[in-house]
Amino acid sequence: MKQEHAPHEFTELQVRAGLRTNILAASFGMVWFIIIQGLPLIMLLEALGASGVMIGMISMLNQIAMLIQIPASLLADKLIHRKRFWFVTVTLARLIWLLPAAMLLLWKGSYHVIIVCTLAIVGLSAMLIQSSASSWWSWMADLIPGHLRSRFWNVRQGVCTTIMLTVLGLAGWFLDLFPKGNFTGFGILLLLGTVFGVLEGIIHLRVPEPSATPAPAGISLMERLIRPLRDRNFRYFTFVMCIWFFGLGLIGPFTMVYLKQDFGALYSHLSTLQMAGLLGSIGASFFAGRLIQRAGIRTFGIVMMLLAPLFSTVWFFMDHSSFTMTVPFIGTLTCPRFVFLMIWTSLGAGSVFAGVGIYQLNMLTSIVPRDGRTIAMAMHWVLIGAVSAVAPLLAGQIKDILELHPVHVSLYHSTAFSYVHLLLILHAALIWLLALPLAKKLKSVPTDMTVVKTLSHIFISNPLRMAREIYGFNGVIISSVEKTKDMVVQSAGLAMDAVVQSAESAKDAVQKLLRNDKDNGTGKPAK
Repeated sequence: MKQEHAPHEFTELQVRAGLRTNILAASFGMVWFIIIQGLPLIMLLEALGASGVMIGMISMLNQIAMLIQIPASLLADKLIHRKRFWFVTVTLARLIWLLPAAMLLLWKGSYHVIIVCTLAIVGLSAMLIQSSASSWWSWMADLIPGHLRSRFWNVRQGVCTTIMLTVLGLAGWFLDLFPKGNFTGFGILLLLGTVFGVLEGIIHLRVPEPSATPAPAGISLMERLIRPLRDRNFRYFTFVMCIWFFGLGLIGPFTMVYLKQDFGALYSHLSTLQMAGLLGSIGASFFAGRLIQRAGIRTFGIVMMLLAPLFSTVWFFMDHSSFTMTVPFIGTLTCPRFVFLMIWTSLGAGSVFAGVGIYQLNMLTSIVPRDGRTIAMAMHWVLIGAVSAVAPLLAGQIKDILELHPVHVSLYHSTAFSYVHLLLILHAALIWLLALPLAKKLKSVPTDMTVVKTLSHIFISNPLRMAREIYGFNGVIISSVEKTKDMVVQSAGLAMDAVVQSAESAKDAVQKLLRNDKDNGTGKPAK
């Protein structure tokens, strides 16, 4: 398949300005995303008393909605302005969340009605968003020149993750202000998320839209659907991502529910864990570009998927104990050991899982052909949705069954083997036994390093590695409060160093973009 981008009618300066506007709009969209697609919505259903299957339906509905991309992409191929179509559908998808927000603030009836209404809105909103997804991907693929692609997606993800980090921390703190059984906090969050989501669409209208490439004439619908899958790289890559998203569907909705129900975690605890993961992904956003350039996108993706399941091992070594530590200017704090353990693991897991996301963005926008791009994008996501939609329902069923018929196996410190441990084992098996062998069949490029060499570069360039190693080595053998306090001081110092280095990397990337704007503002067309 062709990987080059044909020149379009916008200058380099206009394209760069549009990409900055895209990042600004996405920052607003992240507020909507973290509330509607993230932890608060899952915790809302858990608080309302939803079953495991119902909680799993959140992810299932989002995945199965991808099936609408095929008819939507056929419509988009006939549209002159993809931007307008995207704006209308996305704005409607955000506005309908005013209904569950109003119910949480005003409804006095059965919780079951709120659960059913919320799930219905999840499905309808997902269908509207997915109907515009292939148009957006096609729009971005036409707009972003090849020499800016990798850096743009990396900087965009870093900025968006920083916004998500802030919103997630505030959301967890905000929800803990309300007593159990009071859903006012959830209603206010849904209302704020809707407002920010609509603002994202309005700002995004200022991003330039190149003229769409006409769909190939005289080709049947079936031929247009099958054509992308005839390309070996596109076919194998799509199957790899189907397996990856299926695995995410197994564990995604239920790890936080497990901590809330079995370990009594507060909303602020859960937010802190997700913030740690997001902090790790910020680092990935800025070292990934360099690694991709040195190792090649294929090797980078293989290494990220190889590492991802390793972080699941922490779930088998958690217990219900706590420890106290003295923090300067704050005083003595009591921290659950599982929270402390998960924070450091989430830093590393966030880097790796974000790396897989960067791998997908770079691969997808580079291997899809210019002619028939909208249909090809839709086929990629439709197959992912069709395969992965089953995973959350399967996981929810496993959760409900094992809660009724528990397996009497004790883990570390007598923690009971639970549904989440079985789901994590299944996730690791899928990635290592199915996804990785397929990923290795993708065509290599001359710049690809070996997997071993790439691993060494990741560990040298990632400042979070040392913090993970210190905790991973000491966390199991530590037994006294004094040793725990010493470890806290060491790890906190390393974490601060990591944050500073990630922030400096972000600053350098932004300054480089600004310098390039000044150097390239010549009015010449983008390459």
